[in-house]
Amino acid sequence: MADIIIGSFFSNISGPVSGLSPTVRIWEVTGSGHDLVIGSPCGSVQNVDGAMTELDDCGSPATTTDGFYRFTFTSALGYDPTKTYVVRVDGGASLSSGNRYQVREIPPDTAYQVWSEQTSDHLIAGSTGLALAQTKAETTNISNALYLDTDSVLNVLEVLTKHELGRTRIDPTAKTLTVYDEDCTTVLRVYDLYNASGTKSVEDVCERVPRSKGAGDTLTFTDTCPGSVPS
Repeated sequence: MADIIIGSFFSNISGPVSGLSPTVRIWEVTGSGHDLVIGSPCGSVQNVDGAMTELDDCGSPATTTDGFYRFTFTSALGYDPTKTYVVRVDGGASLSSGNRYQVREIPPDTAYQVWSEQTSDHLIAGSTGLALAQTKAETTNISNALYLDTDSVLNVLEVLTKHELGRTRIDPTAKTLTVYDEDCTTVLRVYDLYNASGTKSVEDVCERVPRSKGAGDTLTFTDTCPGSVPS
């Protein structure tokens, strides 16, 4: 739902004029045509001129006015924030010809075009709109692929912290690196160690390859944790 306020001020040589009944006629204009949206006799949405409302104080009846009048051009009356309109306001026959009529243009609403239009309207090659649409699509794809909600992120951080701060042990016979949980006995992950030639080794280690945790990945050492030295 979009709308825009059309405001007018009427005065004569004595100052602001109150008690008028101004009317508006609104045309939609394009590069190739025009359409009378509000106005007599053939407005496409409203076939009578629009009636303006006088701005007054909150007294009843009103005791002061400042010569201001308004008309709310709503989407129900044909307003489209992406289009251009021209407006003629008629203050009425009681005003002199120099004070009676006002005209103005209503350009497209830039804020609406930036924040509210559908992304399908902004897909010109090389445009910022296209770049933003592509970024949004890629971000959605990444999110859907990873399924990372808050709990998932916290779980990943917890595992990473255990790998960095927990106990690890290299088995020179099996040529593996075992990472343990905080209790120093529960296996988190076992890695096979390889040298630069791709041979399993605990010397000149260039690569570690994680293996699935299986029945054989259990603690077989007798030292205690923390701070102990293997026997």
